[in-house]
Amino acid sequence: MIYYYLIKRTLYHHGKAISSECVKGLSEFDKLPPKSQIKLTWGNLEKELKNAHIHFPFIIKERKHGKVLIPEDTWHIIKQKNELLDMVINIEYRELQPSLKELMEWHDAAKVVQYMKERNLTF
Repeated sequence: MIYYYLIKRTLYHHGKAISSECVKGLSEFDKLPPKSQIKLTWGNLEKELKNAHIHFPFIIKERKHGKVLIPEDTWHIIKQKNELLDMVINIEYRELQPSLKELMEWHDAAKVVQYMKERNLTF
């Protein structure tokens, strides 16, 4: 079934939200995915950030003693050799009820037609 949904991705560091973004989507799911939480470690950091498609407010540098995270907006540098990486990505999906205007402006007409047929909508 096609769902029109909102994905909210939030990045937490030491329990404090440091980055958050929302994206709307129209995709086929058996059911809407459950809320998920991804714990970041130094080993999975780059892979998980790429998979989650979230803005990461740090620059990742490779140094001779390990990786270093340099924040874009503060001076607190996180070094791999002496700090535990306490970061978590929360991903939430919420079904939305789109307006007819939003559906007509969607870039993939085939998905819109299928969405409307599944809900017995005509125009």
